[in-house]
Amino acid sequence: MPGLPPGFRFVLRSAFVRRITPELVDELVAATATAAVNVRALGGAVARVPADATAFAYRDSAALVTLALMGEEAMVERATPRLVETWQRIAPFTTGAYSNFGTADHPTDAASIYPASTHQRLAEVKRSYDPDNVFRHNYNIAPAA
Repeated sequence: MPGLPPGFRFVLRSAFVRRITPELVDELVAATATAAVNVRALGGAVARVPADATAFAYRDSAALVTLALMGEEAMVERATPRLVETWQRIAPFTTGAYSNFGTADHPTDAASIYPASTHQRLAEVKRSYDPDNVFRHNYNIAPAA
């Protein structure tokens, strides 16, 4: 990841959750043994914007959850399998990913970031403004056919 000191590595996973349940809280607390855990409350003004008004998805979620590892390469390498196991236990509570909180260690595709209707709308915009798919080095959405 650009900007990290030589020999350091950063791994990050994120997802939206519809509800914060006691079971989810237990998993997140357990995750702190391996990773930094962040829970960002949503709702309020974010939830008042209609879902189809912008490309920001999952506005009706209760929170955005992230798990992160950062440190020396060897430490992150050893801890990553535990982070993956923890994420698998958290996955049933999640709905979709957040595009700004992900790393190449876990390739997130656009289908997990956007609901189908939003993805289709963005593909139509892409067809109008970038039909040759020049801007594709991100969570790519191919132009609609």
